[in-house]
Amino acid sequence: MADYGDWIDVVAPGVSIYSTLIDGYGLATGTSQATPFVAGALALAYSHAPDVSREALLACLFATARTVDAANPGYEGKLGDGMVDAAALLACACVETPSCGTTTTTTTAAAPADACAGLKKSKCKKKAATCEFKKGTCRAKADCAALEKKKDCKDDPGCEWLKEQKVCQSTAAGDAAGDACAAIEKKGKCKKDPGCEWLKEQKVCQSTAAGDAAGDACAAIEKKKDCKDDPGCEWLKEQKVCQSTAAGDAAGDTCAAIEKKKDCKDDPGCEWLKEQKVCQSTAAGDAAGDTCAAIEKKKDCKANASSCKWRNKTKKCKTK
Repeated sequence: MADYGDWIDVVAPGVSIYSTLIDGYGLATGTSQATPFVAGALALAYSHAPDVSREALLACLFATARTVDAANPGYEGKLGDGMVDAAALLACACVETPSCGTTTTTTTAAAPADACAGLKKSKCKKKAATCEFKKGTCRAKADCAALEKKKDCKDDPGCEWLKEQKVCQSTAAGDAAGDACAAIEKKGKCKKDPGCEWLKEQKVCQSTAAGDAAGDACAAIEKKKDCKDDPGCEWLKEQKVCQSTAAGDAAGDTCAAIEKKKDCKDDPGCEWLKEQKVCQSTAAGDAAGDTCAAIEKKKDCKANASSCKWRNKTKKCKTK
């Protein structure tokens, strides 16, 4: 779930999940996004093993969860039994009932997803190179950390590349890290965590891995209207490209740190505000420009004199 604490049983992805929104589709974060993963895994297991008892099914859910404590220092013991593992849950449920696989498919279909799932302790230990026996269940070892090249990491569907740290980690670890970041409510604490980033517009904390994914999704949008319709993206007027709001926040922080006018103008992503004598990102300038342009009355424009200016010739409000 998108939370942490000693009351948690299991965790599931809950940060920047592509989902249905009131006005279409987009990225969303929270327990409402994490819960369906758990419910879906349980439903899948139950469909294959309809005679399994409620108690046995829940026992399998907890026993087959992949521990993610090591990937989340500081949250040990607060992430329950770990990340939900649908393939291992399916195999475990089938052991508990003889009717497994009598619905539409057989249980052997789940084997390729995790060749270790369902193995007895003795056989699991014989495959120590690829399998590990934990909490009464055999499962595959996470080996993403051994991948040093970005390309090799991205080619593995179970791994993700952390751009800032330049390391490869399992997607399960990334999801848990995202859950941990989402639980941080204060901007200062979020910025202190190297694995998290603060989204200024949404006022939420997310993992840097989620931010990278959002950035890739926004960068793929070519039309200004489509970019503006996505709450996680923003349109850069000057460059005519779409980027994630997280990238804009980072750019804003970088530009704001520049004190000299010349250095600010040398950076194509920044612009110098003459009156305020500060440097800001072009994305922030675009946002300010859109705000000023939306003001129709001279009086209202002059009320925003810090960032807007009324043009008598065109009778329009413009950004300074």
